[in-house]
Amino acid sequence: MNTLAAVPAVLADDTARLLERFTEAAGAATLKALDADTVARLTAAFAKSLFIAEYAIRCPPAMLALVAAPDLGEARDRAAYDALLDTALAACTDTAAAKAALRTLRRAEMVRIAWRDLELGVDVDTIMAELSAFADAVVTRAVTPALAVIVIGCAAIISETGRLLDHGAAMARELGIPCIVSCRDAWSQLADGMIVSIDNDRVITR
Repeated sequence: MNTLAAVPAVLADDTARLLERFTEAAGAATLKALDADTVARLTAAFAKSLFIAEYAIRCPPAMLALVAAPDLGEARDRAAYDALLDTALAACTDTAAAKAALRTLRRAEMVRIAWRDLELGVDVDTIMAELSAFADAVVTRAVTPALAVIVIGCAAIISETGRLLDHGAAMARELGIPCIVSCRDAWSQLADGMIVSIDNDRVITR
C-alpha cells in the first residue's frame, strides 16, 4: 500500500524520510504487522506534524500504544490528568525521578492531544480545554515540591493573589491548614512578629 499517494507532493519526500526513520526505529517487522489504516494514519500525521513524527521515531512502542489506545477518542479532564500524574509519580523516590516522569508524560500527552486534533478532528474547544486541564495538572505537580519546602510547618497560608483552585490553596488543603487567597495588601499590612488569626474568610491582626 502506497500511503504516500495521499500526501501532498510538496510534503512527500520529507514524509517518506520520516517513515524510513520510523521503520528503522520500530523495526520493519513491526511496521508490516500494522493494519493499513494505522499505517495510513501515521503517514498522514507525519506529513502534518514533525512533532508527532519525531516522537514516534524516538519512542516507537509508546507511539504505537497511543494510536491503539481504546480511549484515544475520549476527552480528558483535570481529574483524569490528576489520576495519570498520580500513577506516573507514584514510584518516584526523588526530585530527579519526578522531573523525568513529568517530562515523559508531558511529551506523550502533547502527542496524544495533537493526534486527536489532526487525525481525529476533535473540535478546537475540546482540544483547548484538554490543553488547559493538562497544563494546570502538570504545573500543580511541578510546583508542589518547591512550595512544600516553604509552607511545611506554617500554621496557615495568606496570599495577595490566587484562587481557590490555585497551588497555594491546593497545598493548604493537602497539609490541612487554613488558606486565604486574594487578600489585598497582605504584604504591606502584615509584618514579622505580628500575631495573626484567620477567622473563616477574614484575617485578624493584633
